[in-house]
Amino acid sequence: LEKLKNTLKTGNEKLGIPILDPFKADRLAINVNEDEIKLNANLSTCNANGLSGYDVINGDLSMAKDIVLSLHLSWPLITANTKYDMKGKVDNFELFGNGDIKLSAQNFVLNTVVTFLWNGSLNSYLKIKNINLKLSLQKLDFQATGLFNDEETSAILSALISDMAPELIGNEMITNKIVELITKKTDDFLATKTILEIIEMLV
Repeated sequence: LEKLKNTLKTGNEKLGIPILDPFKADRLAINVNEDEIKLNANLSTCNANGLSGYDVINGDLSMAKDIVLSLHLSWPLITANTKYDMKGKVDNFELFGNGDIKLSAQNFVLNTVVTFLWNGSLNSYLKIKNINLKLSLQKLDFQATGLFNDEETSAILSALISDMAPELIGNEMITNKIVELITKKTDDFLATKTILEIIEMLV
C-alpha cells in the first residue's frame, strides 16, 4: 500500500495505471444510463490532487479457500476542479448546466473487505465473490457555476450538496451502486490475467 502511493504519482505501464496524483485530463466523458439516473456529461481541463496522500489504517491479505483483501484507508484532503457541460435526468427531474466545478473533500475514509474466488492454483483466474464497502466523509466544500444556467440556483445547490454529501456517501443505495460498478470493472480486468501474471506485474 505504501508502494502504491509512488505508483499513483509515477504511473505503471505494465498495470495500465496512468499518473493519478496529480491527475490531469484534457477531456473526460461520463455516460450513465440507469433506471433512476440518466446522464451525459463532458468534463474538460480536469485536475485532482491528493489521491496518493492516504493514511493506511489497516491492510491485510489472506489466501485460504477464498482470497480476502482488507483495506482501511483515510485521505486527509482531496481537491479537484473541472469545467463541465451536462444534461440528464434523475427520476423525472431534469438536470443541465455548463460551467466550472471546484471541490475539496476532507477526511474521506474507505473501509472495505473484498473476497475473491479461486481454485488454489496460481494459474487460475480470480473473480469477485463479495465486496463489503463502507465510506465516510467528514466535510465537502462543493462549488459549481452554471447549474441550470442560473448562478443563484448554482449557489443554493452547491451549498446543499456540500451539506448533504457526508450523509449521502454512506447511503446503502449509493454504496451498492459503487460496489456494482467496481465488481464489473474489476472482473473484466481479472478475466484477462491469471493470479501468477498479476503477481509478476506487481513485483
